[in-house]
Amino acid sequence: MIEAAKLKPCPFCGRELPFLSHYDEGYWLVQCTQCFAKTLRCPTEESAADAWNRRADSEQEEMPDD
Repeated sequence: MIEAAKLKPCPFCGRELPFLSHYDEGYWLVQCTQCFAKTLRCPTEESAADAWNRRADSEQEEMPDD
């Protein structure tokens, strides 16, 4: 089981404790308890946590000026 401490804060509002949910239809997702941002439906607990923790690369190359 993925611990809440292993989930990053919400990327939109910064809330520290998102929750991981399992649904009877067989999918998992992580959702913020403040702004309700959530991942897409994922087939496993781990893939839902990975999707939530994924962030855009802060060191992406800048687009060239035209």
